[in-house]
Amino acid sequence: MGQTLNKKKLARIQIPLYPFNEQKQIVQTLDTADALRQKRKEQLNLLDDYLKSIFFEMFGDPVVNNKNLTQRKIGDVGEVVTGNTPSRQKKEYYGHFIEWIKSDNINTPEFVLTTAGEFLSKIGVEVGRVVPKGSVLVTCIAGSPDCIGNCAISDREVAFNQQINAFIPAKEIKTEFFFAQLYICKRLVQQASTESMKGMVSKSRFSEIKILVPPIEEQMCFVKIFNSIVQMRNKMRASLDEMDNHFNAIMQRYFDK
Repeated sequence: MGQTLNKKKLARIQIPLYPFNEQKQIVQTLDTADALRQKRKEQLNLLDDYLKSIFFEMFGDPVVNNKNLTQRKIGDVGEVVTGNTPSRQKKEYYGHFIEWIKSDNINTPEFVLTTAGEFLSKIGVEVGRVVPKGSVLVTCIAGSPDCIGNCAISDREVAFNQQINAFIPAKEIKTEFFFAQLYICKRLVQQASTESMKGMVSKSRFSEIKILVPPIEEQMCFVKIFNSIVQMRNKMRASLDEMDNHFNAIMQRYFDK
């Protein structure tokens, strides 16, 4: 059996004990640092709300199409590719040649894929599924139904597993517009999910989902706004990372002894 932390063991743990006035100063310092982190998180949430409001103002709700825009099936405006898992029995399929994306690399606050923890080899690529830069990867099989419809843009060529459907856009739809539509309205994908505990959207179901496809000029206007928001978002996230590091450094200074 694993080790347990009982009352007796807990009583033997030693902790730093600062004078009361110094304790008050430490609490004040931590509260100030944490307040700055929370404010930055609120600003990031407001940016997301702003992106949603811009989309709804320009194009309406994708589910109800209240602006009566042209709708097309996803499979009619690009190519849908379902990922796979090269045989684990053949170790030569795995290596360091190309990232092998999993849903963990999508189910994050980022708009682009995070770096994969596992890679395929050159031989593995031949039996894997690979999509180019500019594709949008969407979680379509998940342990939690809430994760169905999570999406991210691929800013490089990647391979990916069978939990993911990837969309390679054709000329009539922009990558950023397609991503924003699913990001803002995951219900488009979730409505196509099977009614199971885990949830699944097959390639055929995903391809049949209807999305808004306004004129390319209108999409481009949105893309410009989207890209400016992404730049602000990236700066705020970098700032939040610095604040987190600063907060952790304070914690270590006072309590990691």
